[in-house]
Amino acid sequence: MHRVDIAADLNDDDGRGRIWAFLDEARDPEGVKVGALLVAGSEQAAAMCEVARLEPAADGGTIVHLKVLPGGVENHT
Repeated sequence: MHRVDIAADLNDDDGRGRIWAFLDEARDPEGVKVGALLVAGSEQAAAMCEVARLEPAADGGTIVHLKVLPGGVENHT
């Protein structure tokens, strides 16, 4: 089991081959910056991801677009 930095559905594609999440669901929102490496997903399924883009959401929040990196989380720690 891995400590998840940001909750995300690993099957929810943004149309560009990236997954996405909401910034307010991050364990440490201040650490979520373009280029940062985060463990995304849930306790059941997690992946190491790179923050690719931050985008304003219609509700005033922020959407985080994540590029899933190859290999398991353990390959990047």
